[in-house]
Amino acid sequence: FQAEDGIRDYKVTGVQTCALPICPTGQSCCGTACVNLQTSTASCGACGAACVTGQVCSSGRCGPPNDERGAASPLTLTARELTVTGTTEGANFDGPTTCTSTAPNVWYRFTLTQRELVYVDTAGSAYDTRLYLVDASGAVVSGTCNDDALCSGGGFTSTTQSRFATVLAAGTYSIAVSGFLAGSRSEEHTSELQSPC
Repeated sequence: FQAEDGIRDYKVTGVQTCALPICPTGQSCCGTACVNLQTSTASCGACGAACVTGQVCSSGRCGPPNDERGAASPLTLTARELTVTGTTEGANFDGPTTCTSTAPNVWYRFTLTQRELVYVDTAGSAYDTRLYLVDASGAVVSGTCNDDALCSGGGFTSTTQSRFATVLAAGTYSIAVSGFLAGSRSEEHTSELQSPC
């Protein structure tokens, strides 16, 4: 460190220098800027470690924006069928454990204004999926934990894709989509408000 007129300069690497006083609490010096390495998509976990397009930085890790149940992607179930394509690449497992292994999961949330039949599947997904539904308190809704649908027709291309159908009361619910085992892949899942028949 070298003192000069009350401001100290120090060398972090061959190209990064910061003028002190140091960055505020919770931020680190990256080049000439103070950055929060826990939330910066340009410097996630380390200076210059950028997240890919479409990912967010949370707790210093790049992942999908709907990685945590509290950040579930909202769904508006007004159409006969709604298809959503997503990925668990970079996601964490955040429970509950009563339904699934600790494979990474992503979340989707919807609200019903009246009692409805809800059908969800991952037909067409390229890997072994698992689905489950939780209520507003985070408890798994009975009968909605499904690993393998064991279907090979009607849009299903593998018996390891998942589905569930259930009648739900008015309220807010969250769908978790995960793999059967730890590992990240992309998946396609469909939500629709109709009987699966």
